[in-house]
Amino acid sequence: MKRSLEEKSYEALSPFELKNKLISMAQTHHERMMLNAGRGNPNWVAINPRQGFFYLGLFALGESQRKPHRPGLGGTAEQEGISKRFEEFVSNNSKKPGVVFLDKAYKYVCDTLKMDSDEFISEMVDAILGDHYPTPDRMLTLTEQIVHKYIEQEMLAGDTSIGKFDLFATEGGTAAMDYIFSSLLENKILHKGDKIALGTPIFTPYIEIPRLNDYELVELEVKQDENSDWQYSDEEIEKLADPAVKAFFLVNPSNPTSVSVQQETLDKITELVTTRRKDLIVLTDDVYGTFVNGFKSLAAAAPHNTILVYSFSKYFGATGWRLGVIGIHEDNIFDKRIAALPEADRKELHQRYSTVELDPDNMKFIDRMVAEHHFDEGTLFAVLSCGDLAGLVSMGLEAAEAKIDKENPLTPGKREAAPGSPMGDFENIGAFFTRTFADTQLMKSEVFKLAGLEEKAGTDALLRYEGGLDALYARCLQEIGEREEAATTS
Repeated sequence: MKRSLEEKSYEALSPFELKNKLISMAQTHHERMMLNAGRGNPNWVAINPRQGFFYLGLFALGESQRKPHRPGLGGTAEQEGISKRFEEFVSNNSKKPGVVFLDKAYKYVCDTLKMDSDEFISEMVDAILGDHYPTPDRMLTLTEQIVHKYIEQEMLAGDTSIGKFDLFATEGGTAAMDYIFSSLLENKILHKGDKIALGTPIFTPYIEIPRLNDYELVELEVKQDENSDWQYSDEEIEKLADPAVKAFFLVNPSNPTSVSVQQETLDKITELVTTRRKDLIVLTDDVYGTFVNGFKSLAAAAPHNTILVYSFSKYFGATGWRLGVIGIHEDNIFDKRIAALPEADRKELHQRYSTVELDPDNMKFIDRMVAEHHFDEGTLFAVLSCGDLAGLVSMGLEAAEAKIDKENPLTPGKREAAPGSPMGDFENIGAFFTRTFADTQLMKSEVFKLAGLEEKAGTDALLRYEGGLDALYARCLQEIGEREEAATTS
Protein backbone atom coordinates (compact mmCIF):
# COMPACT_ATOMS: atom_id res chain seq x y z
CA MET A 1 0.00 0.00 0.00
CA LYS A 2 2.81 2.38 0.86
CA ARG A 3 4.40 1.85 -2.54
CA SER A 4 1.12 2.39 -4.43
CA LEU A 5 0.50 5.65 -2.56
CA GLU A 6 4.01 6.83 -3.44
CA GLU A 7 3.47 5.96 -7.09
CA LYS A 8 0.13 7.77 -7.00
CA SER A 9 1.91 10.95 -5.89
CA TYR A 10 3.99 10.85 -9.09
CA GLU A 11 0.89 11.48 -11.20
CA ALA A 12 1.04 15.15 -10.25
CA LEU A 13 4.60 15.53 -11.52
CA SER A 14 5.39 17.14 -14.86
CA PRO A 15 7.34 15.12 -17.46
CA PHE A 16 10.52 17.02 -16.52
CA GLU A 17 9.99 16.36 -12.79
CA LEU A 18 9.08 12.70 -13.31
CA LYS A 19 12.16 12.12 -15.46
CA ASN A 20 14.39 13.69 -12.77
CA LYS A 21 12.72 11.59 -10.06
CA LEU A 22 13.22 8.35 -11.99
CA ILE A 23 16.87 9.23 -12.72
CA SER A 24 17.46 9.81 -9.00
CA MET A 25 15.98 6.35 -8.29
CA ALA A 26 18.04 4.57 -10.98
CA GLN A 27 20.61 2.14 -9.64
CA THR A 28 23.12 2.04 -12.48
CA HIS A 29 24.69 4.42 -15.02
CA HIS A 30 23.01 2.46 -17.85
CA GLU A 31 19.58 2.93 -16.26
CA ARG A 32 20.20 6.65 -15.81
CA MET A 33 21.27 7.06 -19.45
CA MET A 34 18.18 5.22 -20.71
CA LEU A 35 15.87 7.34 -18.56
CA ASN A 36 17.53 10.51 -19.85
CA ALA A 37 17.27 9.43 -23.51
CA GLY A 38 14.12 11.47 -24.09
CA ARG A 39 16.16 14.67 -24.02
CA GLY A 40 17.77 13.51 -27.27
CA ASN A 41 21.41 13.78 -26.23
CA PRO A 42 23.59 12.91 -29.26
CA ASN A 43 26.44 10.44 -29.00
CA TRP A 44 28.88 12.42 -31.14
CA VAL A 45 30.84 15.68 -31.04
CA ALA A 46 31.54 17.97 -34.01
CA ILE A 47 35.33 18.15 -33.81
CA ASN A 48 36.32 20.95 -36.23
CA PRO A 49 34.46 23.83 -34.53
CA ARG A 50 35.63 22.57 -31.11
CA GLN A 51 39.26 22.53 -32.19
CA GLY A 52 38.86 25.94 -33.78
CA PHE A 53 37.25 27.30 -30.62
CA PHE A 54 40.13 26.34 -28.37
CA TYR A 55 42.84 27.54 -30.74
CA LEU A 56 40.97 30.82 -31.11
CA GLY A 57 40.98 31.03 -27.33
CA LEU A 58 44.77 30.68 -27.28
CA PHE A 59 45.10 33.45 -29.85
CA ALA A 60 42.73 35.65 -27.83
CA LEU A 61 44.75 35.12 -24.65
CA GLY A 62 47.86 36.14 -26.56
CA GLU A 63 46.11 39.32 -27.64
CA SER A 64 45.11 40.08 -24.06
CA GLN A 65 48.71 39.64 -22.92
CA ARG A 66 50.13 42.12 -25.45
CA LYS A 67 49.50 44.92 -22.95
CA PRO A 68 49.07 43.31 -19.54
CA HIS A 69 48.15 45.25 -16.42
CA ARG A 70 50.56 43.14 -14.39
CA PRO A 71 51.55 39.44 -14.28
CA GLY A 72 48.42 37.33 -14.40
CA LEU A 73 46.16 40.17 -15.55
CA GLY A 74 45.74 40.77 -19.28
CA GLY A 75 44.27 43.78 -21.00
CA THR A 76 41.52 44.32 -23.54
CA ALA A 77 42.46 43.17 -27.04
CA GLU A 78 43.10 45.98 -29.51
CA GLN A 79 41.15 45.90 -32.78
CA GLU A 80 43.69 47.78 -34.89
CA GLY A 81 45.80 45.32 -36.83
CA ILE A 82 44.27 42.30 -35.11
CA SER A 83 43.50 40.46 -38.35
CA LYS A 84 47.15 40.69 -39.45
CA ARG A 85 48.24 39.24 -36.12
CA PHE A 86 45.66 36.49 -36.55
CA GLU A 87 47.02 35.67 -40.00
CA GLU A 88 50.50 35.38 -38.47
CA PHE A 89 49.10 33.05 -35.80
CA VAL A 90 47.54 30.91 -38.52
CA SER A 91 50.79 30.82 -40.50
CA ASN A 92 52.80 29.78 -37.43
CA ASN A 93 50.32 26.98 -36.62
CA SER A 94 49.30 26.03 -40.14
CA LYS A 95 49.56 22.26 -39.66
CA LYS A 96 47.26 22.06 -36.64
CA PRO A 97 43.74 20.88 -37.57
CA GLY A 98 41.88 23.48 -35.50
CA VAL A 99 43.90 26.28 -37.06
CA VAL A 100 43.24 24.93 -40.55
CA PHE A 101 39.54 25.17 -39.79
CA LEU A 102 39.90 28.70 -38.36
CA ASP A 103 41.66 29.79 -41.54
CA LYS A 104 38.80 28.45 -43.66
CA ALA A 105 36.22 30.16 -41.45
CA TYR A 106 38.18 33.43 -41.61
CA LYS A 107 38.36 33.35 -45.40
CA TYR A 108 34.66 32.44 -45.63
CA VAL A 109 33.47 35.44 -43.60
CA CYS A 110 35.92 37.88 -45.22
CA ASP A 111 35.78 36.71 -48.84
CA THR A 112 32.25 35.31 -49.15
CA LEU A 113 30.34 37.36 -46.58
CA LYS A 114 32.51 40.47 -47.22
CA MET A 115 33.03 41.23 -43.52
CA ASP A 116 35.78 43.57 -42.35
CA SER A 117 38.61 41.30 -41.16
CA ASP A 118 39.58 43.40 -38.13
CA GLU A 119 35.96 43.75 -37.02
CA PHE A 120 35.32 40.01 -37.31
CA ILE A 121 38.43 38.85 -35.43
CA SER A 122 37.90 41.57 -32.84
CA GLU A 123 34.31 40.44 -32.22
CA MET A 124 35.41 36.82 -31.86
CA VAL A 125 38.35 37.61 -29.58
CA ASP A 126 36.39 39.94 -27.33
CA ALA A 127 33.59 37.38 -27.06
CA ILE A 128 35.79 34.40 -26.28
CA LEU A 129 37.67 36.41 -23.64
CA GLY A 130 34.31 37.38 -22.17
CA ASP A 131 35.62 40.65 -20.74
CA HIS A 132 32.65 42.79 -21.83
CA TYR A 133 28.88 42.50 -21.62
CA PRO A 134 27.20 41.36 -24.88
CA THR A 135 26.57 44.25 -27.27
CA PRO A 136 24.05 44.14 -28.86
CA ASP A 137 22.50 41.94 -26.21
CA ARG A 138 20.18 40.14 -28.66
CA MET A 139 23.11 38.73 -30.65
CA LEU A 140 26.56 39.86 -31.72
CA THR A 141 26.32 41.71 -35.03
CA LEU A 142 28.66 39.67 -37.24
CA THR A 143 27.81 36.37 -35.56
CA GLU A 144 24.15 37.01 -36.38
CA GLN A 145 25.05 37.36 -40.06
CA ILE A 146 26.99 34.08 -40.05
CA VAL A 147 24.21 32.21 -38.27
CA HIS A 148 21.64 33.76 -40.62
CA LYS A 149 23.44 32.24 -43.63
CA TYR A 150 23.36 28.88 -41.85
CA ILE A 151 19.63 29.21 -41.06
CA GLU A 152 19.01 30.26 -44.64
CA GLN A 153 20.77 27.12 -45.90
CA GLU A 154 19.34 24.65 -43.41
CA MET A 155 15.85 25.93 -42.59
CA LEU A 156 14.89 27.88 -45.71
CA ALA A 157 16.32 25.42 -48.27
CA GLY A 158 18.77 28.11 -49.43
CA ASP A 159 16.01 30.39 -50.72
CA THR A 160 17.42 33.92 -50.32
CA SER A 161 14.25 35.48 -51.79
CA ILE A 162 12.39 34.77 -48.54
CA GLY A 163 14.20 37.69 -46.94
CA LYS A 164 15.95 38.50 -43.70
CA PHE A 165 15.18 37.08 -40.26
CA ASP A 166 16.20 38.86 -37.07
CA LEU A 167 17.85 36.40 -34.68
CA PHE A 168 17.95 36.18 -30.88
CA ALA A 169 20.49 33.81 -29.29
CA THR A 170 19.00 31.94 -26.32
CA GLU A 171 20.07 29.37 -23.74
CA GLY A 172 18.77 26.45 -25.81
CA GLY A 173 15.42 25.75 -27.43
CA THR A 174 13.46 25.22 -24.21
CA ALA A 175 14.36 28.67 -22.88
CA ALA A 176 13.39 30.08 -26.28
CA MET A 177 9.87 28.69 -25.81
CA ASP A 178 9.58 30.41 -22.46
CA TYR A 179 10.63 33.79 -23.90
CA ILE A 180 8.22 33.38 -26.82
CA PHE A 181 5.12 32.50 -24.81
CA SER A 182 5.74 35.09 -22.10
CA SER A 183 6.42 37.82 -24.70
CA LEU A 184 3.31 36.96 -26.72
CA LEU A 185 1.19 37.37 -23.60
CA GLU A 186 2.97 40.45 -22.24
CA ASN A 187 2.53 42.19 -25.59
CA LYS A 188 -1.16 41.23 -25.73
CA ILE A 189 -0.81 39.20 -28.90
CA LEU A 190 -2.05 36.19 -26.98
CA HIS A 191 -4.28 36.28 -23.89
CA LYS A 192 -4.99 33.82 -21.11
CA GLY A 193 -7.75 31.47 -22.23
CA ASP A 194 -6.83 31.72 -25.92
CA LYS A 195 -6.96 28.51 -27.93
CA ILE A 196 -3.73 27.27 -29.53
CA ALA A 197 -3.28 24.23 -31.76
CA LEU A 198 -0.57 21.69 -30.99
CA GLY A 199 0.75 19.51 -33.80
CA THR A 200 0.88 16.01 -32.31
CA PRO A 201 2.67 13.79 -31.56
CA ILE A 202 5.01 16.31 -29.96
CA PHE A 203 7.90 16.41 -27.49
CA THR A 204 6.01 15.57 -24.26
CA PRO A 205 7.15 18.49 -22.06
CA TYR A 206 5.87 20.94 -24.69
CA ILE A 207 2.34 19.71 -24.05
CA GLU A 208 2.45 21.17 -20.57
CA ILE A 209 3.89 24.62 -21.45
CA PRO A 210 0.56 26.19 -22.53
CA ARG A 211 -1.14 24.82 -19.40
CA LEU A 212 1.20 26.59 -17.00
CA ASN A 213 -0.39 29.14 -14.67
CA ASP A 214 1.57 31.92 -16.39
CA TYR A 215 -0.12 31.13 -19.72
CA GLU A 216 -3.43 29.27 -19.15
CA LEU A 217 -3.93 28.58 -22.85
CA VAL A 218 -6.47 26.10 -24.18
CA GLU A 219 -5.02 23.31 -26.33
CA LEU A 220 -6.41 21.84 -29.53
CA GLU A 221 -4.70 18.82 -31.10
CA VAL A 222 -3.87 18.82 -34.80
CA LYS A 223 -2.91 15.20 -35.32
CA GLN A 224 -0.48 13.66 -37.77
CA ASP A 225 -1.66 10.55 -39.58
CA GLU A 226 0.57 7.53 -38.99
CA ASN A 227 -0.87 5.86 -42.08
CA SER A 228 0.10 8.83 -44.28
CA ASP A 229 3.77 9.01 -43.29
CA TRP A 230 2.95 11.22 -40.29
CA GLN A 231 1.56 14.12 -42.34
CA TYR A 232 -1.35 16.40 -41.40
CA SER A 233 -4.53 15.51 -43.26
CA ASP A 234 -6.72 18.14 -44.92
CA GLU A 235 -9.26 17.71 -42.11
CA GLU A 236 -6.63 18.39 -39.45
CA ILE A 237 -5.24 21.44 -41.26
CA GLU A 238 -8.79 22.77 -41.58
CA LYS A 239 -8.90 23.04 -37.78
CA LEU A 240 -6.49 25.97 -38.15
CA ALA A 241 -9.06 27.86 -40.22
CA ASP A 242 -11.11 28.48 -37.07
CA PRO A 243 -10.52 32.14 -36.03
CA ALA A 244 -10.70 31.00 -32.40
CA VAL A 245 -7.37 29.22 -32.91
CA LYS A 246 -4.77 31.92 -32.34
CA ALA A 247 -1.57 29.96 -32.86
CA PHE A 248 -0.21 26.68 -34.26
CA PHE A 249 2.69 25.16 -32.33
CA LEU A 250 4.59 22.20 -33.77
CA VAL A 251 7.92 20.39 -33.82
CA ASN A 252 9.24 19.76 -37.32
CA PRO A 253 10.54 17.13 -37.95
CA SER A 254 8.20 15.84 -35.30
CA ASN A 255 9.44 14.33 -32.07
CA PRO A 256 9.32 11.39 -31.56
CA THR A 257 8.44 10.28 -35.14
CA SER A 258 11.36 12.20 -36.77
CA VAL A 259 9.28 12.81 -39.92
CA SER A 260 9.30 16.26 -41.51
CA VAL A 261 6.32 18.12 -42.96
CA GLN A 262 6.32 17.43 -46.69
CA GLN A 263 6.03 20.07 -49.40
CA GLU A 264 2.39 19.28 -50.19
CA THR A 265 1.45 19.90 -46.55
CA LEU A 266 3.58 23.06 -46.41
CA ASP A 267 1.74 24.37 -49.47
CA LYS A 268 -1.63 23.83 -47.79
CA ILE A 269 -0.56 25.72 -44.67
CA THR A 270 0.88 28.50 -46.84
CA GLU A 271 -2.43 28.80 -48.68
CA LEU A 272 -4.27 29.01 -45.36
CA VAL A 273 -2.15 31.79 -43.81
CA THR A 274 -2.07 33.85 -47.00
CA THR A 275 -5.84 33.76 -47.50
CA ARG A 276 -8.21 32.86 -44.67
CA ARG A 277 -5.87 33.06 -41.66
CA LYS A 278 -3.47 35.93 -42.25
CA ASP A 279 -3.48 36.49 -38.48
CA LEU A 280 -2.48 32.92 -37.50
CA ILE A 281 0.70 32.65 -35.43
CA VAL A 282 2.94 29.72 -36.36
CA LEU A 283 5.56 28.58 -33.85
CA THR A 284 7.89 25.86 -35.12
CA ASP A 285 10.71 24.08 -33.30
CA ASP A 286 12.99 22.76 -36.05
CA VAL A 287 15.88 21.36 -34.00
CA TYR A 288 15.89 18.08 -35.97
CA GLY A 289 15.53 19.76 -39.37
CA THR A 290 19.27 19.51 -40.06
CA PHE A 291 19.01 15.70 -40.01
CA VAL A 292 16.76 15.72 -43.10
CA ASN A 293 18.28 16.38 -46.50
CA GLY A 294 16.35 19.06 -48.35
CA PHE A 295 14.46 20.12 -45.22
CA LYS A 296 12.18 23.14 -45.48
CA SER A 297 10.74 24.89 -42.43
CA LEU A 298 7.35 26.49 -42.03
CA ALA A 299 9.41 29.65 -41.66
CA ALA A 300 10.05 29.30 -45.39
CA ALA A 301 6.42 28.49 -46.20
CA ALA A 302 4.84 31.22 -44.06
CA PRO A 303 7.73 33.56 -43.15
CA HIS A 304 5.70 36.57 -42.03
CA ASN A 305 3.59 34.55 -39.57
CA THR A 306 6.23 32.22 -38.17
CA ILE A 307 8.47 32.25 -35.12
CA LEU A 308 11.33 29.85 -35.80
CA VAL A 309 13.18 28.08 -33.00
CA TYR A 310 16.39 26.20 -33.70
CA SER A 311 19.03 24.66 -31.46
CA PHE A 312 22.61 23.74 -32.29
CA SER A 313 22.57 21.16 -29.50
CA LYS A 314 21.62 18.02 -31.41
CA TYR A 315 23.35 18.38 -34.76
CA PHE A 316 26.71 19.48 -33.41
CA GLY A 317 26.69 17.34 -30.27
CA ALA A 318 26.60 20.46 -28.11
CA THR A 319 23.74 20.02 -25.63
CA GLY A 320 25.92 21.30 -22.79
CA TRP A 321 26.52 24.62 -24.52
CA ARG A 322 22.79 25.53 -24.50
CA LEU A 323 22.87 27.13 -27.95
CA GLY A 324 19.44 28.11 -29.25
CA VAL A 325 18.20 30.79 -31.59
CA ILE A 326 14.84 32.44 -32.29
CA GLY A 327 14.21 33.78 -35.79
CA ILE A 328 11.49 36.25 -36.81
CA HIS A 329 11.18 37.77 -40.28
CA GLU A 330 11.86 41.51 -40.31
CA ASP A 331 8.43 41.96 -41.96
CA ASN A 332 6.14 40.10 -39.56
CA ILE A 333 2.60 40.09 -38.19
CA PHE A 334 3.79 40.48 -34.59
CA ASP A 335 5.12 44.01 -34.97
CA LYS A 336 1.98 44.95 -36.90
CA ARG A 337 -0.29 43.47 -34.24
CA ILE A 338 1.46 45.47 -31.51
CA ALA A 339 1.21 48.69 -33.54
CA ALA A 340 -2.55 48.09 -33.97
CA LEU A 341 -3.28 47.59 -30.26
CA PRO A 342 -5.74 49.93 -28.51
CA GLU A 343 -4.19 53.12 -27.22
CA ALA A 344 -4.45 52.07 -23.57
CA ASP A 345 -2.52 48.86 -24.27
CA ARG A 346 0.13 50.72 -26.25
CA LYS A 347 0.60 53.17 -23.38
CA GLU A 348 1.01 50.30 -20.95
CA LEU A 349 3.63 48.67 -23.16
CA HIS A 350 5.37 52.02 -23.67
CA GLN A 351 5.76 52.27 -19.92
CA ARG A 352 6.97 48.67 -19.63
CA TYR A 353 9.75 48.99 -22.19
CA SER A 354 10.74 52.63 -21.65
CA THR A 355 13.39 51.54 -19.15
CA VAL A 356 15.30 49.57 -21.79
CA GLU A 357 14.50 51.37 -25.05
CA LEU A 358 14.55 55.07 -26.00
CA ASP A 359 11.77 54.57 -28.56
CA PRO A 360 9.65 51.77 -27.06
CA ASP A 361 6.70 52.40 -29.40
CA ASN A 362 8.78 51.25 -32.38
CA MET A 363 10.56 48.43 -30.57
CA LYS A 364 10.55 45.18 -32.54
CA PHE A 365 8.77 42.20 -31.03
CA ILE A 366 11.99 40.17 -31.05
CA ASP A 367 13.75 42.92 -29.09
CA ARG A 368 10.86 42.87 -26.61
CA MET A 369 11.68 39.18 -26.08
CA VAL A 370 15.21 40.17 -25.10
CA ALA A 371 13.78 42.70 -22.66
CA GLU A 372 11.47 40.07 -21.17
CA HIS A 373 14.50 37.86 -20.70
CA HIS A 374 16.09 40.64 -18.63
CA PHE A 375 12.89 41.39 -16.71
CA ASP A 376 12.25 37.75 -15.82
CA GLU A 377 13.90 36.59 -12.62
CA GLY A 378 11.95 33.45 -11.76
CA THR A 379 10.74 31.57 -14.81
CA LEU A 380 10.19 27.85 -15.12
CA PHE A 381 13.52 27.56 -16.90
CA ALA A 382 15.54 29.75 -14.53
CA VAL A 383 17.67 26.71 -13.74
CA LEU A 384 19.27 27.05 -17.15
CA SER A 385 22.45 29.08 -17.41
CA CYS A 386 22.39 32.48 -19.06
CA GLY A 387 23.58 32.75 -22.63
CA ASP A 388 27.23 33.80 -22.82
CA LEU A 389 29.58 35.29 -25.38
CA ALA A 390 31.79 32.20 -25.55
CA GLY A 391 28.67 30.25 -26.50
CA LEU A 392 28.04 32.70 -29.33
CA VAL A 393 31.57 32.10 -30.60
CA SER A 394 30.87 28.36 -30.59
CA MET A 395 27.56 28.97 -32.41
CA GLY A 396 29.26 31.10 -35.05
CA LEU A 397 32.00 28.52 -35.65
CA GLU A 398 29.47 25.70 -35.90
CA ALA A 399 27.40 27.69 -38.39
CA ALA A 400 30.51 28.42 -40.43
CA GLU A 401 31.47 24.73 -40.32
CA ALA A 402 28.29 23.72 -42.13
CA LYS A 403 28.89 26.36 -44.80
CA ILE A 404 32.58 26.07 -45.71
CA ASP A 405 33.67 22.43 -45.81
CA LYS A 406 32.01 20.66 -48.72
CA GLU A 407 33.65 17.34 -47.77
CA ASN A 408 32.48 17.50 -44.17
CA PRO A 409 29.63 15.15 -43.14
CA LEU A 410 27.73 18.14 -41.74
CA THR A 411 27.16 19.61 -45.19
CA PRO A 412 23.89 18.97 -47.08
CA GLY A 413 23.78 15.71 -49.00
CA LYS A 414 26.41 14.01 -46.84
CA ARG A 415 24.48 13.64 -43.62
CA GLU A 416 23.92 9.96 -43.97
CA ALA A 417 27.67 9.55 -43.46
CA ALA A 418 27.84 11.67 -40.31
CA PRO A 419 30.01 9.75 -37.83
CA GLY A 420 27.92 8.36 -35.02
CA SER A 421 24.67 9.74 -36.43
CA PRO A 422 21.82 7.66 -34.96
CA MET A 423 19.83 7.98 -38.21
CA GLY A 424 22.51 6.15 -40.19
CA ASP A 425 21.24 5.34 -43.68
CA PHE A 426 17.66 6.24 -42.77
CA GLU A 427 16.16 9.67 -43.48
CA ASN A 428 13.87 9.39 -40.47
CA ILE A 429 12.26 6.96 -38.04
CA GLY A 430 9.34 6.39 -40.40
CA ALA A 431 11.71 5.25 -43.15
CA PHE A 432 13.41 2.92 -40.67
CA PHE A 433 10.15 1.19 -39.74
CA THR A 434 9.03 0.96 -43.37
CA ARG A 435 12.24 -0.74 -44.49
CA THR A 436 12.47 -2.94 -41.40
CA PHE A 437 8.92 -4.24 -41.85
CA ALA A 438 9.42 -4.81 -45.57
CA ASP A 439 12.60 -6.83 -44.98
CA THR A 440 11.70 -8.65 -41.76
CA GLN A 441 7.91 -8.40 -41.20
CA LEU A 442 8.71 -7.49 -37.58
CA MET A 443 6.02 -5.43 -35.90
CA LYS A 444 6.86 -2.19 -34.09
CA SER A 445 6.43 -3.82 -30.69
CA GLU A 446 8.94 -6.51 -31.65
CA VAL A 447 11.49 -3.90 -32.74
CA PHE A 448 11.18 -2.15 -29.40
CA LYS A 449 11.65 -5.47 -27.60
CA LEU A 450 14.82 -6.19 -29.56
CA ALA A 451 16.07 -2.71 -28.62
CA GLY A 452 15.47 -3.49 -24.95
CA LEU A 453 12.73 -0.89 -24.68
CA GLU A 454 9.04 -0.72 -23.99
CA GLU A 455 6.99 0.76 -26.82
CA LYS A 456 5.72 3.52 -24.53
CA ALA A 457 9.29 4.87 -24.40
CA GLY A 458 8.56 6.44 -27.78
CA THR A 459 10.34 6.07 -31.11
CA ASP A 460 12.87 8.79 -30.23
CA ALA A 461 14.36 6.37 -27.67
CA LEU A 462 15.37 4.04 -30.52
CA LEU A 463 17.94 6.63 -31.58
CA ARG A 464 19.82 5.84 -28.38
CA TYR A 465 20.37 2.21 -29.46
CA GLU A 466 24.11 1.52 -29.51
CA GLY A 467 25.24 2.01 -33.11
CA GLY A 468 22.06 3.86 -34.08
CA LEU A 469 19.30 2.74 -36.44
CA ASP A 470 21.74 0.94 -38.75
CA ALA A 471 22.77 -1.34 -35.88
CA LEU A 472 19.16 -1.87 -34.82
CA TYR A 473 18.18 -2.75 -38.40
CA ALA A 474 21.02 -5.27 -38.48
CA ARG A 475 19.79 -6.70 -35.18
CA CYS A 476 16.31 -7.15 -36.69
CA LEU A 477 17.77 -9.00 -39.68
CA GLN A 478 19.76 -11.17 -37.28
CA GLU A 479 16.59 -11.96 -35.34
CA ILE A 480 14.79 -13.11 -38.47
CA GLY A 481 17.79 -15.23 -39.45
CA GLU A 482 17.84 -16.88 -36.04
CA ARG A 483 14.10 -17.58 -36.24
CA GLU A 484 14.41 -19.14 -39.68
CA GLU A 485 17.36 -21.26 -38.57
CA ALA A 486 15.43 -22.43 -35.50
CA ALA A 487 12.43 -23.31 -37.67
CA THR A 488 14.51 -25.47 -40.03
CA THR A 489 16.21 -27.38 -37.23
CA SER A 490 13.08 -28.05 -35.17
